[in-house]
Amino acid sequence: MQSLWELSQCALQCPS
Repeated sequence: MQSLWELSQCALQCPS
């Protein structure tokens, strides 16, 4: 389940 991990990292890295 890489999607969850990718989303989690994006939430911290990607500007929201």
